[in-house]
Amino acid sequence: MGPPLPPIHQPPSRWVLGSSDAGSRLLPDKLYTPRIEPTPHKERPPLRRQDVLILVLILLAGLSAGATAALLVTRPPGNDSAEAGFARDMMVHHAQAVQMAEIVRDRTQSADMRLLASDIALTQQAQIGMMHGWLQLWGLLPSSTEPAMAWMGHPMDGPMPGMASPQEIDRLSKIPPDRADVLFLRLMILHHQAAIPMSEAILKRTDEPYVRQLAQSIEASQRAEIQNMKAMIEAKVGDSAEVDLQPRNGSGTTGKATFYKRDGGDGVKVVLEVSGLPRSSTTYLSHIHPGTCEEEAAGGEDGHEHGAHEHGTAAKEIEYPITPVEPDGQGNGSSTTVIKHVTLEGLLSGEAKHINVHAPGSGQPPPVACANLNEAL
Repeated sequence: MGPPLPPIHQPPSRWVLGSSDAGSRLLPDKLYTPRIEPTPHKERPPLRRQDVLILVLILLAGLSAGATAALLVTRPPGNDSAEAGFARDMMVHHAQAVQMAEIVRDRTQSADMRLLASDIALTQQAQIGMMHGWLQLWGLLPSSTEPAMAWMGHPMDGPMPGMASPQEIDRLSKIPPDRADVLFLRLMILHHQAAIPMSEAILKRTDEPYVRQLAQSIEASQRAEIQNMKAMIEAKVGDSAEVDLQPRNGSGTTGKATFYKRDGGDGVKVVLEVSGLPRSSTTYLSHIHPGTCEEEAAGGEDGHEHGAHEHGTAAKEIEYPITPVEPDGQGNGSSTTVIKHVTLEGLLSGEAKHINVHAPGSGQPPPVACANLNEAL
């Protein structure tokens, strides 16, 4: 082994520069510190009064701009806004849906129908409360002098699309519960189909988060309910449906109309069976018209050629011609007609239609019997 290494000594924490005969070396007895000269103090000129004024004005301008921006962000929708128009129109639309649902809920003998009607009534009544609350929060009245749907760019002179007529609502309370069920389903499908475009329209016109949330909820829920109600109708109706002909204008004529699906689903066969026709050996014309029997009767009483329907049709227009009825000596007769390019439910649902048998005569003779197609079961 080689010689041992010399011990390693830690230098002292403080050293000073010294000298000896052997040359310069560090000495631990004195601390060397360089002298740092202080920075000379410069006198600042006093802040002039006009400088203070300029600074204050800049601050005030910034605050004012911020307040204006905040006001613009938080300003509620105005009386003529799309949000206010949507809320008002949808409240009216929902109110009729609640009215119809409560009628059927209290009359139906079907547990499924009662559940559906209850859900529609409760959901849409709650949504009415939300929209009424918006209008109160915005400081606006729940109604307006503007026509319905003006906020969408196409104001309505009459009721909004999808609205049932007063006669149809009255029928919900009067016809047998099973027929009221299918009438309600058909009316509510049409009602929902009209509400969806309203929701889509407001989604294109508003940035209010809570308005958008409700519109999206209405659109999604009503699309789902439409599919559910169509399935319920299909289960109730099947491949055929019939409806009773009611006497009109004091005729005493009765009967029924039966509608059958054709093979392949394209087209409908219509069979009319009529009794009590006042004159034998006479041809009785028959048609399917837009609108309801009640609206046609009201139009005749008022002396108007066309009875306006809530869904936008005219009661005296001919939708489909039906083979005329030629009664026998006892006043009984029948006819069979095939209507092409239409499905069974397509004929019975959608815009209201009625089938009638007209008295003999030229021009537009009054009906002696009539039935509403949306009541067929």
